[in-house]
Amino acid sequence: MNSFSPHRILVPVDFTDTSTVALATARRLAEGYDAEMLALFADTFVPPIAYADVPVGWYDENLDELKGAATTRLVSYLREHVGEVAKWEARVVTDTPVHAILATANEWNADLVVMGTHGWSGWRRVLLGSVAESVLHELDVPIVTIRHRDGEPATGINGIKRLLCPVNYSEVAREAIAVAGSIAEAFDGEIYVVHVIEAERTEPHEGDLDALREWIPHEMRHRCLYKELVIHGHAAEMVIDLAAKLESDMIVVGAQHRRFVDTTVIGTTTERILRHAGCPVITVVRKVGSSTIATTEAGKAATA
Repeated sequence: MNSFSPHRILVPVDFTDTSTVALATARRLAEGYDAEMLALFADTFVPPIAYADVPVGWYDENLDELKGAATTRLVSYLREHVGEVAKWEARVVTDTPVHAILATANEWNADLVVMGTHGWSGWRRVLLGSVAESVLHELDVPIVTIRHRDGEPATGINGIKRLLCPVNYSEVAREAIAVAGSIAEAFDGEIYVVHVIEAERTEPHEGDLDALREWIPHEMRHRCLYKELVIHGHAAEMVIDLAAKLESDMIVVGAQHRRFVDTTVIGTTTERILRHAGCPVITVVRKVGSSTIATTEAGKAATA
């Protein structure tokens, strides 16, 4: 099994409640793995012309002052929400969020990214989930995405005791279950390994559970507690519903980058889980061109 032990966790922030929850989740992971965190705030410091009430040149002239104020705010934000629980660094970059995240992740050699899927106030609201989605399409390190609903406390997860890992017998699913196993081991948690059958039949066959048990790497038996589940239905819906019923702390899902015209995409099942899951989702991605093992005749599973 591939080892997963993050040492450098990149956390893009924008000071919203969603960002605060992402930061709290990153702090929890940093504690479990004794990792360091880099909190990144990216801004061009120039609003769109339609929203500008001062000359654009003013921002160029006062860029250092604007960055200094942002850095002061970011450091205060980290002291409040991370404190001395984990090692952290604050960084402010003059750039668009997506480009800054991708560049920093590569330059800093981040091995995990934790970020919110919604946030940004005022005119930045047009970005919403597009930043997280763009990062998912470009990076090949595991990415934890956080959804935060208005009105909910911005506290993050208390622990990581119950993980849900949907699998489809592919290589990227093996990587996902390895990540789930590492997290369960680090936090003394339990994994529910689920295979969702989308074939046109009403119930799983008798041998489906045996096939899943045979597929799970043998070393998992000595690494952490886990349970196997085979269910029937629409993959994304079943995973989201099951995560809610189990009160899962985190979903671990694999995703294969695929080439589409001049960009990369991930499967629709994975994107639906990311958009609608009520708990953090860690996506384990594979580059375009990485080989995958086709799903078995048992049917399609909850990653695509």
